[in-house]
Amino acid sequence: RQRQMCIRDSQKIVATGIAVECGAFDGKTESTCLFFEESLGWLVHNIEPVPSIYSKLLNNRKYSINHNIGLSEKGGTQKFNNAIHPNLKENSGNGSIKHKDYHMEKLIEIGCTFEEITIETLTISKFFLINQIKTVDLFILDVAGYEFEILSDLKNTEVRPSVLCVGKQHDNQWNDILALLENLGYKYTENLHNTGIFVLTKLLPELHNPIIDVTPNSKPKINIVSNLLQNSIY
Repeated sequence: RQRQMCIRDSQKIVATGIAVECGAFDGKTESTCLFFEESLGWLVHNIEPVPSIYSKLLNNRKYSINHNIGLSEKGGTQKFNNAIHPNLKENSGNGSIKHKDYHMEKLIEIGCTFEEITIETLTISKFFLINQIKTVDLFILDVAGYEFEILSDLKNTEVRPSVLCVGKQHDNQWNDILALLENLGYKYTENLHNTGIFVLTKLLPELHNPIIDVTPNSKPKINIVSNLLQNSIY
């Protein structure tokens, strides 16, 4: 899924960077930032609020900085609905602080039940402050429909991730997200597998390197991220 964003031919790229993945799950299954950590030597902060899944994250990502919290529009403790899939059990990755109604209906339709747990939460601005994060090259946010609430706190920090990848398949507030991020200086550049990719507008002039087709009918979607963050000329 999102990992298809990552360049296959990484040998021609030499770079370091900082990434944050919120909704990191077990750090291996469908992980976006694992590639950047393993192949490019990036420092990655993984955020996963469900304790049982977080334990798997710790085991799979020993070289990351892992956080057993959730991001929210407010700090403290909050109730979290962890979806229990009939086959995948708690490993479906569909937990959320607040599911959208239509998403909840779809989960119930396929036989999911729900376990309510209490999680620790931080705002984005507080998370950056506590962890002394002053720059972020890539921020992944996929939290089953709670994206807008989390992103609303970006206005309270001077830290602006260079690239934001925002899950959109479960969020009916997409127009609100577009308006919010535009006001914060982002350009919506493309949609990739129900993930919206936003780049800081001031960085867009750096995306002028030529795009080379991987196949006659496709272009590497990672080109936005790679050209921006690594100045790739692959």
